Amino acid sequence: MASLTIAYILWLFGGWFGLHHFYLGRDNQALIWWATLGGGFGIGWLRDIWRMPDYVRQANKPHDYIEEIKDRIRKKQSPRKTLTRSTAEVVVSAIFGYLAYTACPEDIIEHYWSIRFLVVGIITPLAAGYGVYMVGNIGEQRCGFKVPVLGSFVGILVYWNDPSQIIYSSLISSTFLYYHGSTWKPLPKRFKKKTQCLRRTFKISMWCTVYILLWSSALYFNFKITTSDGEEVKFSDAVSNFFKSPAWVESKESFWALYDYVKHYGWTNLYYELLKFLDPEGVSNAYKVLEVNEDTSTEEIKAKYRKLVRQWHPDKHQDPIMKEKATKRFMEIQTAYDTLTKVKSRGQKQQRDADSSS
Repeated sequence: MASLTIAYILWLFGGWFGLHHFYLGRDNQALIWWATLGGGFGIGWLRDIWRMPDYVRQANKPHDYIEEIKDRIRKKQSPRKTLTRSTAEVVVSAIFGYLAYTACPEDIIEHYWSIRFLVVGIITPLAAGYGVYMVGNIGEQRCGFKVPVLGSFVGILVYWNDPSQIIYSSLISSTFLYYHGSTWKPLPKRFKKKTQCLRRTFKISMWCTVYILLWSSALYFNFKITTSDGEEVKFSDAVSNFFKSPAWVESKESFWALYDYVKHYGWTNLYYELLKFLDPEGVSNAYKVLEVNEDTSTEEIKAKYRKLVRQWHPDKHQDPIMKEKATKRFMEIQTAYDTLTKVKSRGQKQQRDADSSS
């Protein structure tokens, strides 16, 4: 049985992505919420606050609800077409249709008639019709695929010369479905037996993958980047230029150098080299503060430390600003010396252990 409490929790923390609808088995509505960020940038998400009890009731199918649906079917009552559903059909249809159109480069569509026919005359109206069909099958209502798609293809006569007006096709498709009417879905099994996880997961994964690929293609071919000079560069051109840039060439060379290092010395040595580079103990900074290097002996480090301590001792500076600066510098010198002393002592101990074991 579906829980109203769990549904509201999922609505609160993942409602913009349709988690509560996935939980209740309302996959079409969940996917639309996911694709439009909460059913139109949060509008549907807010509406779900007072609609949630009805959604849970539809998922659980209590006896009185089943009898109610049977009575409607027996009386041949068609589902009532609401303004909310009609508006959602048009909006979702327009988004899907325009997305399908923009996923292909505009210059290719303009220069090749066959591509234009395929994209504008087939793929775009199919996507727009599918948007109406998808909304028309939310909840307990169902509709066929042919009617909204037929209406969408009729819209080609309106937007053929200007595909940006795909919304007219969406309006015609929704109108066709309005006059054809929807029917009630057959009564399914109860909530828990309905889930069929593998089938639902495959369908949802495929749908989301296609949708993401369409958006990626649309952004790649249409998104523009504004440079510091105010020039607009197509994202596709920017990506192409990036792969020719020194930054990419150097990164690629660094990657292959890293691969060769791992191949010859192994992951363990790479880990220690990485730790050395990140300098978690502050050894590199300590060398820099004391103005020495790795080859400097312990005695030389001690001598350098004493010299710097005398130079930057706070008592040697009377000016308040210089005294504050000297105090900070003095503390850095002290910390650096302590760090190097510990490192050098550890190194000498490891050397003695190695000599004794050999």
